[in-house]
Amino acid sequence: MGGEYIIMNNVWGAKTKQCVKFYEDSTYFRVIYSEHNNTGGTPAAYPAIFKGCHWGSCTGKNNPLSIQIKKIKEAPITWIIDTRYVDGTWNAAFDGWFDKDEIWSGSDKKYDAELMIWIDYGGGAGPSGTKVTSVDIADHKWDLYFARRENWAGWNYIAYKTVNPIDTLDIDLLDFIRDATSRGYMYSDWYFVAAEVGFEIWIDGKGLTTNRFSFDAEETNIIINYAPSPFSLKFPVYGMTLPSMNVYFSWTEAIDPDRDSVEYILNISGSNIDTMMTGINGTEYSFDGSGILEYNTTYHWRVLATDGIDTTYTKFSLFKTPSLSFIRLQNGNSYEIKLIQNFPNPFNKKTYIKFEVSIKTNIELEIFDITGKRVKNLFSGEVFPGEYIVIWDGSNFRGETVESGLYFCMLKNIELREIKKILYLK
Repeated sequence: MGGEYIIMNNVWGAKTKQCVKFYEDSTYFRVIYSEHNNTGGTPAAYPAIFKGCHWGSCTGKNNPLSIQIKKIKEAPITWIIDTRYVDGTWNAAFDGWFDKDEIWSGSDKKYDAELMIWIDYGGGAGPSGTKVTSVDIADHKWDLYFARRENWAGWNYIAYKTVNPIDTLDIDLLDFIRDATSRGYMYSDWYFVAAEVGFEIWIDGKGLTTNRFSFDAEETNIIINYAPSPFSLKFPVYGMTLPSMNVYFSWTEAIDPDRDSVEYILNISGSNIDTMMTGINGTEYSFDGSGILEYNTTYHWRVLATDGIDTTYTKFSLFKTPSLSFIRLQNGNSYEIKLIQNFPNPFNKKTYIKFEVSIKTNIELEIFDITGKRVKNLFSGEVFPGEYIVIWDGSNFRGETVESGLYFCMLKNIELREIKKILYLK
């Protein structure tokens, strides 16, 4: 089409014919004949128009691609369609193709990312991948879907499906590129190589029309820095009462789209504290709150991820400290119960847990997982002053096998409690 756009009347293995009408001096095309009937959930065809380099074909006139994501200043798109008299199962979608290499040959490898913008759909058509969230971009609400390359066709799949179908897409594509890149779905040094719009057709499709399509892009020498991708807190779970003042924190990884190293900052705040633990290089941190945190108190915590320029925050979560202290007085005399670290630790099958008591008392020795759920009662009853050893056979309890991971062993009576961490490895 004058060297600026290429129209593809392609069929994806369907045995039925498909005819497309178009005018070389415009970007108009219409499906005028189609008897597709792919009922297996796979599109039969994708008649489309594109600019850039796509599957071995490249446009020459007014072609700004390829551009690195971090150098895109703007990428305006206008696309007007007509689906008023169309039946069947289909979708109308923009396709942006991205590759880690500047020149994509198409002969020896696949793309690295596909970004789709669904503006209309008929029948049961829907994006692949898993719905992640809903976002507001370009004055519309979109459901965001994502599939990582291992679970897709060899490249990352990103799809924005409009909640309310529209027949005109008039946007700056950079808004969608920034959103997808900031989520860690693409890297900023990848190249935008092709811009494509068309109709994925499962059944029928006759009458699908593109009235107008225009695409351009502008490159800038000002490099855009992307903040680390959003991430989430894992442990302690929201509202959990901790078994100990020794707090184990963990969170998911934040991916930096610029491939910069990420440093984490742990923020704990409450009635008597507001502190930042900086310089954390991993996704977990152990904090000894003894003498710092107060008993039976609720604290807020969150994690910050920074690349040294921009910072991404999690929402605040809550945890509560234990209500009992380790040492109490009874009738003017002190007493204690003492839990010794298990041996071996980590352990593979059996471990030995030793505890000491200084008075006659009723005690319980229990095992909890990292969510605070009790998974085993090792001992419950009256004991006399002295030392005791209990064996935990992690290979079998309640007829179930223990999963590898971190556990907490708690020794307690009506007044006191003490906790040790236990690591079980299969």
